[in-house]
Amino acid sequence: MANTETSENTARHLLKDAAQGRDISEAYNNLPNEEKRAIFQVMNKMERGEIPGFPSSKLLLEGVDTDDDGTKDQLGSVYNKAKKTSVFRDRPDSVYSVYDGDTLNGIAEKSLNSCLAPDDFKGRADAGQIEKAAARIAKENELPAGAKLESGDELVIPGNLVAPGRYGDQQKLVKGMPLPTSNMGADSDRLVRTKEVLNSMPEPVLDLLKDSGVKVVVSHDLCHEEPSQAMDTPRGYGYGETAEQSPAEYDPDAKELRVRQNYKLHDGTTKVSSADDFADSVRHESGHAVDAALGEISHTKQFEDAYQKDVAALSQEQRDEFDYYLIGSENKEDLTGREETFAQAFAAGLKDEKLTSNPDDATHETDRNFLKAFPNVEKLVKEKLQDHLD
Repeated sequence: MANTETSENTARHLLKDAAQGRDISEAYNNLPNEEKRAIFQVMNKMERGEIPGFPSSKLLLEGVDTDDDGTKDQLGSVYNKAKKTSVFRDRPDSVYSVYDGDTLNGIAEKSLNSCLAPDDFKGRADAGQIEKAAARIAKENELPAGAKLESGDELVIPGNLVAPGRYGDQQKLVKGMPLPTSNMGADSDRLVRTKEVLNSMPEPVLDLLKDSGVKVVVSHDLCHEEPSQAMDTPRGYGYGETAEQSPAEYDPDAKELRVRQNYKLHDGTTKVSSADDFADSVRHESGHAVDAALGEISHTKQFEDAYQKDVAALSQEQRDEFDYYLIGSENKEDLTGREETFAQAFAAGLKDEKLTSNPDDATHETDRNFLKAFPNVEKLVKEKLQDHLD
């Protein structure tokens, strides 16, 4: 395993050689991939200024024209080439929930063809690639030969098997936003919409999000964020469903609201999120961030009581409409339904009618019906927000 100190020393030597105009390409390319990766990580830290003693590292990493041919080369050329090489890009695995009737080959094919449009036949995997990918998935999950998959089984799909060769966009910081916001391929009107929704929230709520370090990512779709996650089955989604079908999410570890302009439907076609639906997503994911910032109110006994009181009073029609919010309602260990209900009560309760683009958009009636279905949760969320506002 590459030693961090050794990698830093090697990077320093490469940097010094490059500064003196020496061609370090061959020396670098002859290193084992593991050491290359470690050195590349050091170079990334150098570029960000996180390692002292490299005052000119950014210039060198961008490239230096040492032979006056008008082309930046040496360390810069190596670094930039490395950035485009899969060896140096971490691709997180997906965890896929098996659907009834799924086969390993079918899952492998779906993985390899993730992030492709339904009519994109040129980029689709062939039979040989599918067979190899299926064998890799079986090995990764220690499945015996001929193993039968059961509905609900969870399979780890290696990141390099999902949309292979495709990488997410570089995050571009957007100026003038209420919260630190990055764009990953979204249209400008979605950035404007995000800004409007965030600014419509009470100032103390927005300050709470700022103070908690919450960030926002607005993307064209999941595949512009992290393609290797396209086979991941999101929490609360059905068997066989994947993250490509998710219009938004909140990552509590990164403290990021991720809102997508487009997402996939069950048949693989692309759905463009309406302006009002997109706004609801921003509010809903903000609700998760507020819940976390206030100490996870949705996990408290007080919230559990209000939630269960509402659940007990639901009609069958309401249960059918809001089944997503009932996940775990009969299992105290599963907090999914409670967390989602808090977030939606926050979103529906803070809805600003002045931001409505289409009064006939289905999201408006759904929000009204939600608040009627969960009156005790709505009251409690308002009380907790008021406590913070005061």
